[in-house]
This record gives sequence, C-alpha cells and structure tokens, in this order.
Amino acid sequence: MPRVPRRMYTEAEARAVIKRELLLRRTNDSEPIEKRKEDGDEDLANSQDGLTISKDGFQKETKKICYLLEKLPFEVRTLIYRIPFRRPTAIAPSDIRYKFGKKPTLSIYSYQWNNLRQDGHGESFLPKYDGSHADVNVAWRSKATLEQSRAIGAGKYKKCASTGERELSHTTYKEDIDAKVKHYVYQAGDSPAQVVNRAVVSVTGIQGVALLGTCKQLLEECRVVLYGENTFAFNTCGPRGQVPYKDSLGLHAYDAFQDRPHEIPGLKTIQTKRSGGMTQGRINHAINIMFDKDTTHQPQPFMARDPLIKFFRNIGPSSASHVTSVILEGHFRTADNTRKSRQRPISFRRTLPIHSTILKNVCPKLRKLVLSQAYVDPFTALFDDVRDRRLKLTFEGRVDLVVGQVLAALPTLQVLQLGNPHPAPSCESAVAVALWGRSLRWEGVVESRYQRAEEFAEEERKKSGRRKKQRKI
Repeated sequence: MPRVPRRMYTEAEARAVIKRELLLRRTNDSEPIEKRKEDGDEDLANSQDGLTISKDGFQKETKKICYLLEKLPFEVRTLIYRIPFRRPTAIAPSDIRYKFGKKPTLSIYSYQWNNLRQDGHGESFLPKYDGSHADVNVAWRSKATLEQSRAIGAGKYKKCASTGERELSHTTYKEDIDAKVKHYVYQAGDSPAQVVNRAVVSVTGIQGVALLGTCKQLLEECRVVLYGENTFAFNTCGPRGQVPYKDSLGLHAYDAFQDRPHEIPGLKTIQTKRSGGMTQGRINHAINIMFDKDTTHQPQPFMARDPLIKFFRNIGPSSASHVTSVILEGHFRTADNTRKSRQRPISFRRTLPIHSTILKNVCPKLRKLVLSQAYVDPFTALFDDVRDRRLKLTFEGRVDLVVGQVLAALPTLQVLQLGNPHPAPSCESAVAVALWGRSLRWEGVVESRYQRAEEFAEEERKKSGRRKKQRKI
C-alpha cells in the first residue's frame, strides 16, 4: 500500500492548530468559542484565559488585564473607592457588646458612629450592613464666609429663647453628603466668630473592606481613602459603672503606668529623667513593641487598654500612617472627692503627651486634631487629680500647658479644635471658655503657623522655578 505523504503545515498554521487544541482542552464546549471566533473576537483569537503560543510551539502565560486598575484613571478610581469607604461622620473604633438571652456578654472589636454610640447591649445604633440607612447628626466648625460675616455683624440671625443658639437665616446644600446644612454662630472668648455647620445625613456601614486583600495596588489606593479621608474618634473617658472605677470618668487605672513604663512612648518617669529623657531611639523601640502582635508577649496594661493604641495595633503601621484626622476625648478631672488621692484614674493631662508622641511618629500625614472634654462641675462632682496639683498651677494654666506641649510635638498640624461642636453652639461657646480658658488661643496659633509654612513653601517653589530658568539660559 503506497504511503500517503504527511501534510506539511506552515508555521502560522501549526501555531493555529496547537492553539485550537489547547483551547479545546481548557473548555468542554467548543461551540461558543468557535462562534465567538466567527464573530471576530480578536481577544479570543490572540489569547484565551491568558494562554498564548510562542513561536517554538510552547504554551506561555500572558498578563491578565485588570480593567479597574489599568483602564480607569486614578481620579475615577478614587471616586469609586469613596462610595464604600468614606463616611461623613466620625468613626469610633471600640468594643461592641452583644448579649443573647441569658448567655454572657460577648464583645467584638469593631466600630460605631461617634455621634450614635451603642447604648448598653442594644444594636439599633450600630452601623448597618444590609443596605439600610441610619440618620446621624453631624457637625463641624468652619470659618465664616464673607456673606456669613456680614450677617453676623448685622445681627441677621434667629436666637432661640430656650437654648440661646443663634441660627443664621439661610441654609445651604452640601453635595458630597447630600444634605441640607444649617449654620449657627459660634464665638468662644475673644476669638473671631466662627460658624458651626449641622446636618442630618443618611449613612450605611462600611462595606467592601475585603477588597483591600486582593492586590497590593488596591490595598494602597483604598486605604488612602479609608484611613486618610475619614475622621477617627477615641474616647478615653470610660463610662460610669464600668471599670476601672464605678464613679470615675477615666478609662485608665491609677497604676496603669507602673508595669514596664519603658514600653509606653513619650511617658516621662524618674528613670527616664535620670538617664537623659525619652530619646528617639527609646520611642522607636516602644512603638515597635506597640505594633508587635506576638501572642506570647503580654501587652503593657495602658497600651492594651488605650483605644488609640489598640486601633493602630489592629490596622498596622502602614495603614496608620495615612490617618489625617483624629478626635481625642478625655477628662482633666477624673475622680470624685470621695476617692482616695492615690487611687484616682489617670487624667487627660498625662495621656495627651503620650498620644501626641504616638501621633507624631506613626501619623506623619496628620492634619487635624480635635480635643474634647465633657463639662463636669468642679465644685460638686469631680476635681483635679492630686498628681496634677504638683505643678502648682491653676486648672486653666494646666490645660494651657498641656495643649502647648501637644502642639510642640505636632509641627505639621494644620487645624486644632478645642471642644465638641455637636451641642448647641451657644452652650458650647460658654462651656469652651470654662473648660479651655486661655488655651483657646492655640487654635489661632496653629492656623497662623500653617499659613506661614504655606507662604514659605510658596516662596521656595518660586525660587526653585527661577533657578531652573537661569540654568536653561
């Protein structure tokens, strides 16, 4: 029987045959593929599921196209990230308490809205993840516009008889929060009049956090929005009826600094003073211990309990470096007059230097800091910690000294706000003067310092531009 000669394929025909065979092995149904090829699908003709055939006939993988990261510009991607990750109200990372029947209370570390805190074990105020919305009151302080300044000067506002708040007659619409904004006059002491803006916004829980674990580029781009465009609130007051003391307004017990004080960044002790103070090397070592998640290492009591440190430890140093806005809540007066002087909780005066040291070394992009303390009657309810009395200063002088130390530790700060703008602005104005006193002047100091830094940077940019032009000439 004569031998039939084998058909000779050209190089292009051989590559097409091999590609067809590989595609048939990768799928059980070849009809849709052939149909797509007849329709002129160029992507299928060139590759399928990342498969290509080299000139020598071997199979190799090609890079898959991510249409989100490679086809859309960065500005559009940022707008997409803001939908699931950015919220107009401050986020308060804390332990959420659940109780199911007679079973013990279950605590899970999560978050809640700063202006809609959990009440007991109730779940009605917690963020929703089923698509339902919750109405949250938001408020922020801003400079008065030219129109608002004229209205305030002319007295064109409505004054409430019961609360004394002064509401401006006109309202505005803020597009990014999709809500109508009411404006109120705020003036504390001799500082210029400002405007407190208040609105009711509809928010849902933060969703899509698992997106950060898909790839490194998405992780970096998403956490810039999640941690850099949100405000995080940390409450160090400690609600009454809970530890450490039943009648106290302090979260940290009086002996929280006694165990391993060298692991607390920025803590001034007798040992550190004798050895030359808290050096930068010691601070870096303490911060490395703060981020250590080794289960064999028992955290220092203060570091384990503090809400700011606990949040940074959970998200890690890379994500914490993107934080730009922080609210710290606490009390300078932390115990009633029946508590022994040596057993009073740690006051805001001693925790603020620690927090400012951590923020300086962990959050280089920090731009806004809000310090808030609730009003307490200094004559009947609480009075200063006996440790604070060693400064031999008045209460107003101690607060002014601590706020000045915080600003010295945070040179890149752009906005400082003393007080909470959520109560009635008129009441808050009087309370701010009683609580902060002459330390309110530091708000203007921060603003002027930032303006001088911007002017200096603008001059430097102009000089560098002139130098480049001279070099070209």
